[in-house]
Amino acid sequence: MDSRLIKYTGKVVAVCYYFTVFFLTLFTTERYGKLFLTGNINFVPFEEKINYIKNFSLLYNNEKWFIIKEITGNLLLFFPFSFFASVLSGKKNNKLFIGVSIILVVLMIEFTQYFLHIGKFDIDDIVLNISGGFIGIFALDKLSNKWICK
Repeated sequence: MDSRLIKYTGKVVAVCYYFTVFFLTLFTTERYGKLFLTGNINFVPFEEKINYIKNFSLLYNNEKWFIIKEITGNLLLFFPFSFFASVLSGKKNNKLFIGVSIILVVLMIEFTQYFLHIGKFDIDDIVLNISGGFIGIFALDKLSNKWICK
């Protein structure tokens, strides 16, 4: 396949990924149920999540599924970020650029949710999103060392 086509396809997929991230974090109403209120601030790391996990057996099945999706979804949402950032920027191994980009985008999303009253500024989301992004940086580094740099 032509390398220009591969680069173009990678950039189109990257842009689609970023639109999906912004849609899921800013315009999805599914996550605003009775468990979480919008427009609030949570500065205490994992307090809510720990309470839900402690009382997991008391939760309804849909609430259990919601908590599992909330934790894993926040981790996985930014996992591919590093790959797509390197595709769009052309900076294959600039971990500092990608790491700072992850932090800035996550903070921008959280502040936007709070100020537009479409979510809540949640330290849990910040920690989980950034952790997922940094795990993605580590995975990209290992993959690029194994397959790309040979």
